[in-house]
Amino acid sequence: PQRMPTACRAATSQMWPPVQRATVCLLLLAELAAGLLIVRAAQYTEIDWKAYMQEVQAVADGERNYMAIRANTGPLVYPAGFVWLYLGLHKLTGADPDCCRLPPTPVSESTRCVSGGGDVALAQHVYLGLYLATVAVVLETYRRCGVPRWAWPLACLSYRVHSLYLLRLFNDAPTMLLLHSFVLAYACRRFLLGALLFSAALSLKMNALLFAPALAVLTLRECGWAGAIARAIPALALQAFLAAPFLRASPHGYLFRAFELSRAFGHRWSVNWAMISPSTFGAPWFAATLLAAHALLLLAFAHQRWCRPHGGLPRL
Repeated sequence: PQRMPTACRAATSQMWPPVQRATVCLLLLAELAAGLLIVRAAQYTEIDWKAYMQEVQAVADGERNYMAIRANTGPLVYPAGFVWLYLGLHKLTGADPDCCRLPPTPVSESTRCVSGGGDVALAQHVYLGLYLATVAVVLETYRRCGVPRWAWPLACLSYRVHSLYLLRLFNDAPTMLLLHSFVLAYACRRFLLGALLFSAALSLKMNALLFAPALAVLTLRECGWAGAIARAIPALALQAFLAAPFLRASPHGYLFRAFELSRAFGHRWSVNWAMISPSTFGAPWFAATLLAAHALLLLAFAHQRWCRPHGGLPRL
């Protein structure tokens, strides 16, 4: 197996110098203060939280067929890890079952039930904890891989990230914490731990698959085919363990809903492709073209740049 880059190896072998430790502590304290201020002063926007609570309420009521689990916004489209995590948050925040059960009733559509009838402020503080943990993991990754200290505050300056974590309560928050932890584990050459963290992230939201090419290339390059297979088996076992109740009820229903690759997105939610017409955006040929171009570019970069010092992709 090949070794990590020199800068990453050197940083990994060092203990936390006092200046770096002080920088991280100051950044996290500043983020804690800013997060508490945002939760207290900024307006929370209800988008998906009530839908999350409605979906896990069906599971709390005994439903295990993924095809039958839905919210006002549509069917449940997240894997099993999402269900168990948000079922815990449902109980922690005291979401009201009468606000979350379908079909809608005058009670569930009342002002009291706008966010599922639970303590949304408590959920925001939980998400603040997720945010601080994510920043801490990112900063540790920066340190281990030799990112200069002047760049570390840039990880804390995103208005959009603060909004997504603290004012929208999207499930991207726990997903990204696990994905950044996977990156850190790989930076520490803890490949089995990293594979399990990636699998846990994938069990929350399918967009974790965007990290899969990096996972595959690094694992094959550093561990070889036998090592990669040995690490893939526990990762797949974790998926099966989390999904077991739903797989027993309806294997096809679970796999179709949780990992639906044919899902279409509305043009009005697009940022990168807002300049094209809705008809073009929704055309099957446009989606297929983007997917093919993405795959070809990944293969080209993997062969010509990422794996070039090792003889290219065929030598993995």
